[in-house]
Amino acid sequence: MPRMRESGQAESGGLLKTMFLIAGTKVQERLIDSGTFVCPGEGVERPYRHVCLEKKATAYFVPVMKMSDVGEYVECQSCNKTWDPAVLEVQVPQIQSQEELDDALLAAICALATEVVIADGVVNDDERHRAVDIINQYVDESTTALVTVDEFDELLKDKRFGESRSGRSEITATLLSQLAFALNVDGRRTFVRTAYALAVADDEIAKAELKVIKKTAENLGFTRLEAVGIIEHLERERLESRSELEAVNQKETQEKLLTEQLGAVGEKGAVFLGKPNEDSPEGWYLDWVMPSPNRYRFWDGSSTMSTIELRSD
Repeated sequence: MPRMRESGQAESGGLLKTMFLIAGTKVQERLIDSGTFVCPGEGVERPYRHVCLEKKATAYFVPVMKMSDVGEYVECQSCNKTWDPAVLEVQVPQIQSQEELDDALLAAICALATEVVIADGVVNDDERHRAVDIINQYVDESTTALVTVDEFDELLKDKRFGESRSGRSEITATLLSQLAFALNVDGRRTFVRTAYALAVADDEIAKAELKVIKKTAENLGFTRLEAVGIIEHLERERLESRSELEAVNQKETQEKLLTEQLGAVGEKGAVFLGKPNEDSPEGWYLDWVMPSPNRYRFWDGSSTMSTIELRSD
């Protein structure tokens, strides 16, 4: 019995196949440009992608022809937010003179100090006094009076009750963004270090304070990864400094106890801890007692005294 051929069908290898055309549309991105711009979300210069969205006809899911433009957007490569292309026309006011830079630094440090101090919701005397000391480092006494603690308290009151947290952050970000263009890398790092010093004034650092410090670094033009790296470096420095301080305190305490024990066996003088050696494994030495400044007595904790010559070269 013969097989029927239908329209749109073809016979191949003894089999009857039907041909279908799969057509449709899809929206595809096309890169227009890239560069740097002032991100409205972060307030500082960031890399961007300027993208056009095109509607294209497809055949078998493959774009074959452009139909129309759907729209455009600018994407920040730091925060990944998208914006209207008009943001590319926005420029941050540039600082033109040393006087403008001094004013910008003072305004930024005041805003930053208040934001850091109230970030964790707890304000103590150590933080208040540290903030005032740091602010006054940026005050030109020939033209401006030094800030007092009472004046800073009034500033804190205005910030806590007069502005929302997002409002405070936006003001601080705007002030810092100007400095991002005016300061070199070292200057911007110093400003981040200042924010960190404010946060650890009470010997603790809260998550909210770390968040402000990280945002400060980003507002000054550092990337997120760079901001995290700076904070980690500052944290290591603080822990190392604390360890060194604890070691010094422990050494001073031990020297005091040994000096008291020395006095109990009838000897005068103070004990200091030096480097242990074969003659004095404990490293306990007495202060200078002989004519030569290179000769000291060492002590093993007993009532027997000996001498040892220490080279000073």
